[in-house]
Amino acid sequence: MAMKIHTLIKILPIFILLLSSCKKLKEKKLATLKVNFQTELNQNNFDLTGRFADAQNRQIQLELVKFYLSDLIFVNDKGEEVPTDEIVLIELDMNGKASFETKIEAGTYTAFKFGVGVPKALNESDPSIFADADHPLNSTNNTYWGMNSMYRFVMIDGRFFDENDVFVGTFSYHTGRNESYRNVELVKTMTFDKKANHEETIFIDVAKILEGSGGNLDIEEHSNYHGNTEDFYLSEQLSDNFQQVFRFKN
Repeated sequence: MAMKIHTLIKILPIFILLLSSCKKLKEKKLATLKVNFQTELNQNNFDLTGRFADAQNRQIQLELVKFYLSDLIFVNDKGEEVPTDEIVLIELDMNGKASFETKIEAGTYTAFKFGVGVPKALNESDPSIFADADHPLNSTNNTYWGMNSMYRFVMIDGRFFDENDVFVGTFSYHTGRNESYRNVELVKTMTFDKKANHEETIFIDVAKILEGSGGNLDIEEHSNYHGNTEDFYLSEQLSDNFQQVFRFKN
């Protein structure tokens, strides 16, 4: 028995050294990726101080564009899924910009997949468990719907004017509930070198937010949605529209 223990003591440092070497090797293969977001209109950069026309020729001005992305996955050139972040919170500034950084294994990738919203398990969690102030689900981000016991997925606020530039009113659509979760896949070939810094830009087409595959949101007839069950179709409409707003910079 003493011999076995002695042998184990001799082997253990070697095992720890191997684990440490593997960890260092893994770290050396990582690249740093900054993912930028930029609003656009007609494939031109667009900031949130500007306005755009909807189908009724109302002039739309966005004041808040805030949303969760979750289960972030890059697909490499072998078809393997490489996960990065579990969840990130994006809030565009008045220039229509936002960004986040992540670490990713060096290599070539062909697609980026993510969910828009908060996955069911996290959405139904007690927000008090996310005590870290930097956590995307921390209550200081003001994204938890206490009255509905869930998170807001996409938050779009703004105001609109008539064709004569006269202020008409405001609108506010905040999606939520597990049924509002949507999946997105963006295709692009990207190569990330180990220990290097890289950037990729994703454009957000503002014209598709209120008018898209989910249908046109009538901001005068239904100017807001904040989780009520009877008007849930508004959340579904915005969720379907927002699923289509993303594209990679060429």
